[in-house]
Amino acid sequence: MLTGVFHETNTQGIGIMYRVINIPKLFEDLKDHDFAAQTCRLKLQIKDSFLPENEGSYFIWFTQGKALLVDEDASDVTLSMDISDFSSLMTCADLLNGILKPVLLKCIGIKNLNNLVDKKSI
Repeated sequence: MLTGVFHETNTQGIGIMYRVINIPKLFEDLKDHDFAAQTCRLKLQIKDSFLPENEGSYFIWFTQGKALLVDEDASDVTLSMDISDFSSLMTCADLLNGILKPVLLKCIGIKNLNNLVDKKSI
């Protein structure tokens, strides 16, 4: 009898993909979440080729860390990104610094934006 003899044929991993499908509902659900006590007005421009009704501009005002979705475009910061990057950001699968790629993201007027999403799970 041969003990300790084996031949590994493969290693597999299984992952789960999360996707934000309703941005207004997301921020409604996160109304009591503290986004690092930041205050700024964010214009979020989302590109979504899979779910066109998710695509568009959203105006989010952060006041002492509390987020409020508004209709008024009076933003301090404009953030343009694909829904896949936004979903990764909101699930804390990636940090904003990790997705700051010129091709995928255009950010104008960065002030306190990096502190809005931290390593803590939302």
